[in-house]
Amino acid sequence: NILKKITKKTKIIFIANPNNPTGLSIPKSNLDNFIKKIPIRILVVLDGAYAEYLGNKNYESGMSYVSNYKNVLVTRTFSKIYGLASLRLGWCYANEKIIRLLDKIRGPFNVNKIAQAAGSIAILEKSIEKKLISHNTIWLNKIKDELKKLPLVIYDSEANFLFIKLKKGKGLTIFKKISIQIIITLTIIIFFIKDSNGFLYSSQIYSNTFIGLPFTKELFNLGSFYYVLCFLIILGSANAVNLTDGLDGLATGSLLSTVGAITILAYIGGNIIYTGYLYLPFLKDIAEITVLLSAILGALLGFLWFNSNPAQIFMGDVGSIPLGATIGLVSIIIKQEVLLLISGGIFVIEALSVIAQIISFRLYKKRILKMAPLHHHFEQLGVSESKIVIRFWIVSILLALISIASLKIR
Repeated sequence: NILKKITKKTKIIFIANPNNPTGLSIPKSNLDNFIKKIPIRILVVLDGAYAEYLGNKNYESGMSYVSNYKNVLVTRTFSKIYGLASLRLGWCYANEKIIRLLDKIRGPFNVNKIAQAAGSIAILEKSIEKKLISHNTIWLNKIKDELKKLPLVIYDSEANFLFIKLKKGKGLTIFKKISIQIIITLTIIIFFIKDSNGFLYSSQIYSNTFIGLPFTKELFNLGSFYYVLCFLIILGSANAVNLTDGLDGLATGSLLSTVGAITILAYIGGNIIYTGYLYLPFLKDIAEITVLLSAILGALLGFLWFNSNPAQIFMGDVGSIPLGATIGLVSIIIKQEVLLLISGGIFVIEALSVIAQIISFRLYKKRILKMAPLHHHFEQLGVSESKIVIRFWIVSILLALISIASLKIR
């Protein structure tokens, strides 16, 4: 597979033998054939960090290749079997031309004398090496036997670690997941939204099928289509937040500004003086929902403390889908359904990027983005993760402020 990937741009091929993370070594015959087929212009680095654990087995260290090929470099370390990782000690073996090039680019300071002394003892005292190999073999087998009692797939290893594969769990399929979301959403619409009372607007009572649009004082009656819109809002916001949860802190930080904006809208919507002045729908006692939203804001702040890059905890489907559905449901309750498109604009953009990518590929066999959702597209362009996240936060804050400002621009 590596040979097939070689192009004119290939300059270095790095081979770990034994390999990490599999812990297996490459048979000598396979390595011989591989080295022969590599163009002389490409440097082949054979790293034997775990070579000592193989003992006297039939292992090709790569030393013989250095004599026969001018493009082979063998590297070793003292950080594995000898436990001298803190000394940053190692060595390499290659032809004179390669060594001279390395000497030009190496750091200005040599390895300190203590590290050199420790390395010399490690190489000369073969009894220590044998004792360590024996110790590793005994405990590797013991750990392997114990792990076999668990629902895990354990692979053989020639190094000092084991490669373990978790057996496939019985998680929900996409069909089941969406089906559950649809059932819950329909239940909410039928037993809660459909039977809810109307709202007061400009001294008149309107049914809940009326909606307002940002930047205008007019109301529009959608009739039965209103419940279809509610279905799309709840289901769409749930999955839009889930799609955004792809980088450390991205969904959490974006939710903070969105929920913050909705909290303000909910408080205003429950105050008859503010709603009368700003031409907004008034719903009695709706301001009480700010208690729930404030709790969510506090939880998000605490979560972000540990979810920021590098994340220690992750939101996942269990967090992102309910939170997304909540902001969708609350926007319906406070009669700001359309304004959610602005305050939650980041989630809308992320969802639309996925939809556009799928449609483009299905119809034209072309991808409009390097990778969807949109934040992964920027990753592919080489933008750092932290910069993407912070810029998305900035856009989310601006959109939240615009949604609040729109209350006055009517």
